[in-house]
Amino acid sequence: MEFDFDDDAELPEGDVMVMGTWTRPEAIDLLEDALPNAAHLQPLWERIVVKLEDGKALVGLPITSKVTDENCDNHARHLHSLLRMLGLPLVSSPMALDRIRTSEAELRPLHYEAPEREKK
Repeated sequence: MEFDFDDDAELPEGDVMVMGTWTRPEAIDLLEDALPNAAHLQPLWERIVVKLEDGKALVGLPITSKVTDENCDNHARHLHSLLRMLGLPLVSSPMALDRIRTSEAELRPLHYEAPEREKK
């Protein structure tokens, strides 16, 4: 659900504002498949959240601070760059990302299992 949000308003309890995009559900699988090769970027991608709804997938970064145009722009640039580094540029530019209000309970982090290291 895209939502034009007033910067000065408070989000209702249980809702979160995400800077992200709606895409095909397969994008989540592709993102999760890319994670083992991007373990060095884990502090960056571990904040990505996803959600499935009505046959589509939301991929985004929650905005945990005050929702302002500046914060949204920073989150958009960060997510766009990160998706490109993971080899899955879901949008053509940071400006193609949207503010999306959703229920926090419906979001989940990307699934990642660290590869086991061989014992010597």
